[in-house]
Formats: sequence, C-alpha cells, structure tokens
Amino acid sequence: MSRFCVSCMAALLVTLSSCGHAERDSDDGEIYSHLGADFELTDHRGRPFRLSEHEGVSLLFFGFTSCPDACPLTMSRLASLMKDVPADKVSVLFVSVDPRRDTPERLAQYGASYDFRFIGLTSEDPSRIPPIARAFAAGLQRTSEGTIDHSSRIYLLDSQHRVRDVFASDDDTAHMAEVIGSVID
Repeated sequence: MSRFCVSCMAALLVTLSSCGHAERDSDDGEIYSHLGADFELTDHRGRPFRLSEHEGVSLLFFGFTSCPDACPLTMSRLASLMKDVPADKVSVLFVSVDPRRDTPERLAQYGASYDFRFIGLTSEDPSRIPPIARAFAAGLQRTSEGTIDHSSRIYLLDSQHRVRDVFASDDDTAHMAEVIGSVID
C-alpha cells in the first residue's frame, strides 16, 4: 500500500475517532435548535391541540396504535420512565403516523392503558403528519406492504417547546430521567 493511502487511512481514522459518542449536554440548546416546529392536530379527546399552547415539559414520540413492535416497546419504556419524573410536570405527546386508523377514540383507548399523562394526537387530514415528522427529522415511510416504517426517537421538549434532547427508545431510563429533571423549570 502506498504511503499516500496509509496517510489517508490514518487521517480518516483520526477523524472518525473524534466522531465517537460524546456526552450530551441538554443545557446546550444549539445542538437541537434546528428540530421542531409548532403544529396543530386533534387530541385524543377530539379537541384541537396546538403545541405552542401546551404547558410543561413533554416527551414527543411518533408512532401508531397498531404498531407491532417499536411502539409497544417504546411506550413500555416511557411508562417506566414516567415513574421517575414529576408526573404533573411531564406529559407524553404521541403523534400518530397512521391518522386514517388512529382516531381520537382509538387514541383515547390506547392511552388509557398507560398510567401517565398521555396526549394522543392525530388529524383527519393524513397529509398534515409528514411535515411535522420532517420538522423533527423523524423518519416516516409507508411500505409497499402497507405498513409504516418510522423512527422511534423520543424528543424532550422544554416548556417553551424547544427540543432539548433526543433519546433513542432503548436509552437508559435513569439517564433520561436525569436529563428531564434538568429541563423542568
């Protein structure tokens, strides 16, 4: 191998090693400042919901009630997490990526099985969901088989509705609770 190739590979290795997992700092609002946007949907009670009018800290998650795998696991982890944060100050915003099936009534039934502040969100107009998902850089795609592929990230929103952190659905719940605690006013 030529010296040039070895030098390039060494430079690449050094560059990639600096891209490793860095400690996230939820106090640095600039990291996620490009994510999020105000939106208006219908909540699980059939009432209009506007993010900018919602009070408190939120955990926003894109999913759907008939999801066979990622959503039940993520909701289970959220249920565990919500036991470790002030329940009166944190709510879960579940934005349905399948609004054709996830009516307010269906979301109400789904949310009733969890013991935390659950706000299910949907729309009679399915075209309103993809722009919201894009604003949060959440992957969303209907497959040729008719299922929906979607990301399972959980977005931590402060009381001003800014994204303060983004969690993977399998992040350590103790760490998540600590970060959430640092964001609560």
